[in-house]
Amino acid sequence: GIAKEYGFNITTFDAGGNIVYPSYVCNPLCSIIKGTDCNKTCQKANQASYELVKKFLNSDEHLIAEDFASRNIIVVKEGKLPPIIVTSCGTRFGKYMLPITIDDEVVGLCGVCGIYLKEEKVDLDYIAECSGVEARKFEVILNEVLSPIPEKRVISLLAEMIKIINSTKKH
Repeated sequence: GIAKEYGFNITTFDAGGNIVYPSYVCNPLCSIIKGTDCNKTCQKANQASYELVKKFLNSDEHLIAEDFASRNIIVVKEGKLPPIIVTSCGTRFGKYMLPITIDDEVVGLCGVCGIYLKEEKVDLDYIAECSGVEARKFEVILNEVLSPIPEKRVISLLAEMIKIINSTKKH
């Protein structure tokens, strides 16, 4: 699907922030990172994103982002849809947290990360430094395996995803 096509990673979290398996790691750089000390940075970014979702979920703040590549913490909240939290990990790959709600109650989160934005420069030196793997190996993967995705396509995909994952109603 889309995750494999663009090298996205998808992880689902329950309402307590715990990972619900299976988790899909389709970005080959992230697969390498998961087995190194860099994985701690990934875990911290997930936790920070989870905390931001909780903070903004019932807030009236509506920060609409047009520049996803800036990679600052951005909250995208439109209408009655839950907020989408936009951050990044140390690599500068995009990280998005989409709350999963049933009848306006948050029951979990869908984390979409490892997104290689066309407009973004991935920090290969950071990855090499914390993983102990030569930066050239990552450069080859980045240039020959991953397809950068335009930010407008990411926005479109996330909008579709959040509508789908929040369409469930309690019976």
